[in-house]
Amino acid sequence: MTPKLLLLSRMNDIWYNKLFSNHVWLGYRQAVHHGLLSGVAFFLLSVSCHAAADAGSSEKNIEWQSWNDSVFAEAEREHKFVLLDLQAVWCHWCHVMDDKTYSDPRVIALIQSRYIAVRVDQDAHPDLANRYQDYGWPATVVFNAKGGEIVKRQGFLPPEQMASMLQAIIDDPTPGPSVTEEKPVPFSSASGIANTGLLQRQLAAGYDWKLGSWGIAQKFLNWDNVEYCLVRAQTGDT
Repeated sequence: MTPKLLLLSRMNDIWYNKLFSNHVWLGYRQAVHHGLLSGVAFFLLSVSCHAAADAGSSEKNIEWQSWNDSVFAEAEREHKFVLLDLQAVWCHWCHVMDDKTYSDPRVIALIQSRYIAVRVDQDAHPDLANRYQDYGWPATVVFNAKGGEIVKRQGFLPPEQMASMLQAIIDDPTPGPSVTEEKPVPFSSASGIANTGLLQRQLAAGYDWKLGSWGIAQKFLNWDNVEYCLVRAQTGDT
C-alpha cells in the first residue's frame, strides 16, 4: 500500500468510528480501491453527512429547561403543562429512563405538543429534593400552569406508561390520586417537649466548631433537637 493510501486508510478508521455504518464504510472502501473517491472528497462528504445527522436528530430531542418561575409563565401563555424530571447524575434508572423513555418518538411528540420539560438535578435543588424525596429518583411530577400538581410518579416509567400518562393528562387535567391535600405541620409548645435539659446539653456538646453544624462523624439531623430549636425560635430565641 502506498503512503497516500495508508494515510487515507487511517483517516477512514477515524471517521468510520464516529460517523458511518458498515454498509457506507464498505462502499467507501470500494470507491477508494477503484480510484473513484479522493480523500478530500470523502472528508467533505463526511462533514456534510455529520451536520445533516445532527440537524435531523435535534428535531427529535426534548428541549429541557431549568427550574424557574418563568417556566410557569410560559406554560400559562402557551396553554401547556409543566413536566418535571427530578433526577440525579449518579442514579442508574435516571439514565435508563433518559435513554429509553425520553428517546421514544411518541413521548417526544406528546411533550413537544403540550408540555414544557424541566430537568432538575436533585443535588443542586435541595428544596425540590426534600419535597419529592419520597418518590425516589427519578421522580416525575406534572404541574398545571398555576403550579398545581396533577400527578406524581415514582421511579422508572417505561415509554408506554409515560405516553399513556401524558395523553391522559391532556384529556383530563384533573389531579390524580397521587396528589393529596397537604396538612400543615403543627408546632409543639415548650411544655410539650420532655428532657429539655438533656437536649440543651446535646446541642452544646455536639457542635462541630471546626467544620460547622452539629455532629462529628455523621451530620444527621436529630428530630428532637430540631423540634427543640424551633420551639426556642418561636419564643424569640434566635
